[in-house]
Amino acid sequence: MLPSDNNIGYISSKKFQFILKRVLDFILSLFLLLFLSPLFVAIVIAVKLTSKGSALFKQERIGQAGNSFIIYKFRSMYIDKCTLEYNHANSALKKSSEDKRVTPVGTFLRKSSLDELPQLFNILKGEMSFVGPRPLVPDMLSQLPQFSQIRSSVKPGLTGLWQIKDRRNNTKAEYMMNYDIEYIQRFSIFLDLKIILRTIPVVIKGEGAM
Repeated sequence: MLPSDNNIGYISSKKFQFILKRVLDFILSLFLLLFLSPLFVAIVIAVKLTSKGSALFKQERIGQAGNSFIIYKFRSMYIDKCTLEYNHANSALKKSSEDKRVTPVGTFLRKSSLDELPQLFNILKGEMSFVGPRPLVPDMLSQLPQFSQIRSSVKPGLTGLWQIKDRRNNTKAEYMMNYDIEYIQRFSIFLDLKIILRTIPVVIKGEGAM
């Protein structure tokens, strides 16, 4: 059941924590971008040497307050096939663990979640946070206006409750609904820290990555 506006109005009462969250996001993303810059260069070279096109993939996603923004990822598909297939009949993305559109390097990047690293730029810019609901394409939320409004009360995240609990079910917004609402209702800096720590083993195991 979706909460009413009154139930999520408490967000304004946690204004200081959200300010602190933004400060921490900025500092940590800037540090990681500098620290990981050699890895960024290595991945760019690997992507460019093994397939034609830009090393970065850019796509529109829905962010805080329903505003759209361009998300950054390392490109994992061949440039002429670098699109998400969407089934409007059941509001789901078409995904496969044996997707022939994915390059060999892209398979490794996805399995290791290294393709997500450029989202550190989105975090630095304030479009995303380290923790929050998954940034979704507009089509996935078009049939769920109330849920879209609720989840847009916070910034989308690089990781979140859904990613550490049910990452395999990643083709429909409905699969993420309960986790996103739980996160918004329970938000705290301490919860963010717990989610980040629990994300590490999930990424190492490659659970649900495709």
